[in-house]
Amino acid sequence: MIETTIVEKAVAWAIDTANDNSHGYSQASRWGPDYDCSSFVITAYEQAGLKVREAGASYTGNMRGAFLRCDFVDVTTQVGLSSGYGIQPGDVLLNYSAHTCIAVGGGKVANCRTSEGHPQAGDQSGNEIRVQAYWNFPWNCILRYKGKETAGSSSSSDSAIPSTSSTDEENHEWKPQLLQYSNAYKTDCVALQAILNARHFPCGEADGIFGAKTQAAVFKAQRYFGIEADGICGPATWEKLLETEK
Repeated sequence: MIETTIVEKAVAWAIDTANDNSHGYSQASRWGPDYDCSSFVITAYEQAGLKVREAGASYTGNMRGAFLRCDFVDVTTQVGLSSGYGIQPGDVLLNYSAHTCIAVGGGKVANCRTSEGHPQAGDQSGNEIRVQAYWNFPWNCILRYKGKETAGSSSSSDSAIPSTSSTDEENHEWKPQLLQYSNAYKTDCVALQAILNARHFPCGEADGIFGAKTQAAVFKAQRYFGIEADGICGPATWEKLLETEK
């Protein structure tokens, strides 16, 4: 009998879940049957036998360190982010601040993306969780599982999850940059714009330029959250925009 590998099981679950409209996108109830982007990828590997939640994975900002502690490696320099060249099934595509999805092969990813304005449980449009062509979000890193365990195994042993004495690099935690009106491109601004659009504070194309539309969206978000409305995305604004993923 051929054993299913952890990667194969994670990919199969992701595809099956994307094709099953009883599962939709939700940030309020995100650990099944509905998911958001991070809980979707985390659960794909959890049900495959890797204890990534136990290792600390709960949202995009802490996934990298947790997955590295569960026998993943960072292969960002080995792939082409713009084209997806070299990305393999099971690879975790991660933007620390805003999004993540899982590669499923054939130049495609399983992507838990948005509720599309439907708060009900399940996928109302068939596109809340979907398999789609690869695109560069942009991704900060690509993580690949390198362990040898099969799907019935677990990586929860002490050797698989090092103590908190791991290096800062292994425990990478994204720290958002203060952003304000500017004509300069910033990667964090791409993430901010993606989050604003996803949270229904539309700012147009995520082009990395903090212009008038982005500033207006930040004002709108700040007023909605009841914090100081100055049009500058500082710690308080980032916290409110990200808090539903923590």
